[in-house]
Amino acid sequence: MFRDRADAGERLARGLNRYAGRADAAVLAVPRGGLPVAEIVARELNLPLDVVLTKKIGHPEDPESAMGAVSLTGVAMRPPSGVPPGYIEAEIARLRAVLRKRDKMYRGGRPAVEIAGRTVILVDDGAATGMTLLSAVELLRQDGVRRVVIAVPVASRAALEALKERCDEFVCLGEAGDLMSVSDSYRDFAQVTDEQAVSILRAARS
Repeated sequence: MFRDRADAGERLARGLNRYAGRADAAVLAVPRGGLPVAEIVARELNLPLDVVLTKKIGHPEDPESAMGAVSLTGVAMRPPSGVPPGYIEAEIARLRAVLRKRDKMYRGGRPAVEIAGRTVILVDDGAATGMTLLSAVELLRQDGVRRVVIAVPVASRAALEALKERCDEFVCLGEAGDLMSVSDSYRDFAQVTDEQAVSILRAARS
């Protein structure tokens, strides 16, 4: 049980000490909930902080069921048969428009942290299914990342097993068996607002 995301970030940073101050490493957060955790990790390790911006591509008959993900530069797809190509193309265009707005809001027109050829520590506040992180890893590989280190305070057993297979290193403080909700591992799991996310990223840049 973690007090809050800051507490989780402090504990997680201690498990990542070997990356402190490395010029070839950076911390990327899954917004928005991963940002307060990643903020502490990046500060304690003296590493640059940024966000990984992705959106899931939902099935046309069940939008909550992800069949892929899209970033500003890449697409990770495993579409089932029968999905019209036109639907996928339209969704990619629509989701990228959303991501461009979020990129402008979070980064304020500043360029993203350079990640090609670097070790990326990918941080979230937890992994119940692991699907968001799995998609992010695939998209980061397309961007030329050298190594992907997934770092989460807590993960379900299923997510832990799936994520370990897809990254170069997996750092997790606790396995929660059949974790139904990440919030179950926190005393304070208040929603992170866009305003808070922007504030964290501005402070990190300064």
